[in-house]
Amino acid sequence: MGWIERTMPRRLRHVAPGAKTLSAVLTLSVFCLSGFVRGTVPFGSESRSLNDLGNQFVPMHAHLAGLLRGTAEGDLFFNWNSGMGVPFLADFYLYLASPLALVAALFPAERIDLAIFIVTAGRMALASVAMTVYLNAIAPRGPRLLLGLFGAAYGLCAWAVDDAAYVPQWLDGLIFLPLLCLVGEWTVRRRRWVPGVLIFAAAWYLNFYSAYMATIGAVAIVLARVLSMEMSWRARLEFGIRYTAAAACGVALVMPLFVPTFLAVSNAPKTDGFAFDVSPLVLLARLLPATEDVGNSPGIYVGTLVLLAVAAFPFDRTVPRRTRVVWTSLPLLLALSFERPGQYVWNGFDPPDGSPFRGAFTLCAALVIAGWIGVTEGRPGRRPLLFAAGFQAVLILVALVSPLTSRHAVALLVAGAVAAAATVRAARRAERRPGDRGARTVLVAAAAALTAVVAVEQTVTAVVVDQRRSLRFGTSPAWNAAHERRAKAIRSADAFPRYRTVSGRPGFTANDPLLLGAQGAAYYSSVLPLGTSRTLIALGFPYDLRSTQGRHVLDADSPVLDAIFAVGARATAGGEPVRWATPPLVTLRPAARTPAPGTDPFRVQEAVLGSAVYRFPEVRWSPAGGAPPLASSRGTPQIPADDDRRARYEAVVTCAPGSSVAGWTPRSSETLRESASPGMVTFGTVPRSGTLKIATTAGAEASPVPVVGCVDPALLHAAVQRLRAYGARWVRVSGHGIEAGIPAGRPGVAVVSVPRVDGWRCASGDGPARRPGSHGGLIAVPIDGSATRISCRYTPPGLPAGTALGLLGLLGMLCGAYLGRRRRRRQEDADGSAAPEAVPTVSGRPTPDKPRS
Repeated sequence: MGWIERTMPRRLRHVAPGAKTLSAVLTLSVFCLSGFVRGTVPFGSESRSLNDLGNQFVPMHAHLAGLLRGTAEGDLFFNWNSGMGVPFLADFYLYLASPLALVAALFPAERIDLAIFIVTAGRMALASVAMTVYLNAIAPRGPRLLLGLFGAAYGLCAWAVDDAAYVPQWLDGLIFLPLLCLVGEWTVRRRRWVPGVLIFAAAWYLNFYSAYMATIGAVAIVLARVLSMEMSWRARLEFGIRYTAAAACGVALVMPLFVPTFLAVSNAPKTDGFAFDVSPLVLLARLLPATEDVGNSPGIYVGTLVLLAVAAFPFDRTVPRRTRVVWTSLPLLLALSFERPGQYVWNGFDPPDGSPFRGAFTLCAALVIAGWIGVTEGRPGRRPLLFAAGFQAVLILVALVSPLTSRHAVALLVAGAVAAAATVRAARRAERRPGDRGARTVLVAAAAALTAVVAVEQTVTAVVVDQRRSLRFGTSPAWNAAHERRAKAIRSADAFPRYRTVSGRPGFTANDPLLLGAQGAAYYSSVLPLGTSRTLIALGFPYDLRSTQGRHVLDADSPVLDAIFAVGARATAGGEPVRWATPPLVTLRPAARTPAPGTDPFRVQEAVLGSAVYRFPEVRWSPAGGAPPLASSRGTPQIPADDDRRARYEAVVTCAPGSSVAGWTPRSSETLRESASPGMVTFGTVPRSGTLKIATTAGAEASPVPVVGCVDPALLHAAVQRLRAYGARWVRVSGHGIEAGIPAGRPGVAVVSVPRVDGWRCASGDGPARRPGSHGGLIAVPIDGSATRISCRYTPPGLPAGTALGLLGLLGMLCGAYLGRRRRRRQEDADGSAAPEAVPTVSGRPTPDKPRS
């Protein structure tokens, strides 16, 4: 029994629900108060849609809300809004599987930022409660006040407020790590097989990425748990088999989602991940409050109170030596695992395009658990407390010299240490004077002060972290009047599937079609199919090369691409859509055409369109404003590199009036757009004079001068009319299918303006469904001239195999439940009754196994 527990008033000592409430309320209060101080949405006008939160997760949640309301195109299998039509099941599994994501549907579109804030805060509070439950399970007689504070320390750890606050689905791993450890407690007792399997299944269903890391962390923590118990090695082996079986059955249950998503991730464009080591000084600095360094080092801060308990724990001889050795070694080993090559294991042997320290929450959990064991199982004397004070002094020195710390770090460390010391002193005084009401009053006051200091420390840390992080990463604007005007314009012009409506420029996020309800090419996802990426990039759509290597495709303002993809309207910043005549979504062609490899987007577009529409005038580029002269490489004019990206080059283009002028360079170049996005860019429309002055700027690397082409309006009009004449008479789109009525008597191919990916099956007339062909990367269905309709349906690859594995997992869970029930009946028959089992505590001392709520 913990020594502090004996001195606490009964009201603070025996109310476990109060501890859970305290942890949740403290977590929510800190998160909300930090937002209020920062003035971020919903407490102010400053956007909190940092980096991928604004570019991916807010639009994804908006799309899910649209699906639930029936205002978005597609279903869980397919997304008609992005990438000119892309699979969606993997996106759903990666970003939206949590039931909390459904909260987005409860709010109108203009309140989507509030919905995401609520989802994030709710997840952090649930993580705090989950850790509180687990800590109570391993030491049920510990002080309730500290139980709540330790639970909140986990939910507000640096990883949560720095790494995961803008990637909310990762917080599911934070929630389930303590629950997976709780399954270990049940497994030791040979109880609750089915709930244990279902917890593993829920963890891997909600977010398999963070669940993978949570499972590794849980295995390490559970292993430390059984090693610190008085158990035979045979019992430990049996435990390991049962725990592994529960994990295997639980993970198998989610295979219907996992297998298609795994295949989708494997088939996405590869990114250049990285791994690097972190110095011990940096690791010590990340233990401090008010530090921020996401992406460069692991976020392992868990609060001064927990750190003091952890620092005293190894030297407290009132705790059994085995327990001290095991639980001191675990955090150290986890910290070492974040060095190379351990980073590869944490990230599934595929270094991520971003922070390699995404599993740091497992170390936070180990620190909290070790600190809790020290508080509940020990009675630190002068020696452990001196070591804790020495460690605190080391951290203060680190705070003074590390560039990662803020000016608040030392003050917070000192305040936390003073509050903790005052509480310890008051507790010991109350222990010596059990009948002294004054001593107990002082203890309650000290405990209240400790709670307040912890809350202030966590709040200041959250504020500093958000402030510093916002200086390093850009934010997408919160929903405002400009969003509303653009969304209204899209709704007024929307006629899908008769034609597509794109969201227009300037964009708000990398996934505007999802956010606003358009049907464009813009799409940013970790599971963008490689085939879709290659098709759109080959056609000239710009993409973000610098950060995502093809996983982020942008919309293009090109009349030729509009004709190819049946784009018939474009929203404008002013709120009024622009409409024009365009071919239908399904058109008939004489035969499928595949452009020759290595050709430029101008030729690819003409091949897919089926008509030559570009004219290529002679263009002479010249330096302007004192820029250096053009260079030459193998006879090709080159724009020299300019680190400042200020050198400007101009040219005059002569084309037919009304022509759209586009430019393209054959490799990555910053000459055409500031975001370093390769692809075609439209310079403008040639006026009545027949000439247009165009300009470009130098990039950080030398590059060829842009190739310039003019879209002949007469040729494009003729091509569009030809496709309209032989296009589908009607088009119907379902959740993950498309059907079109086509004119009979014209053999060839029916081209569907959707990038072809694995999973499509198409049929002509009443014929069998087959894998479609390709027309420049688009879906092509062969027709013999007799069919009057075609139909295509998409099924995620891997779904049948995943379903079979899921059924095996269900069978394993049922078999395990049956065998467990039979074992208990045999034991009852042998003993005459079910005797309570002796279950070791964290210190190895056995206690009767009593059910706890």
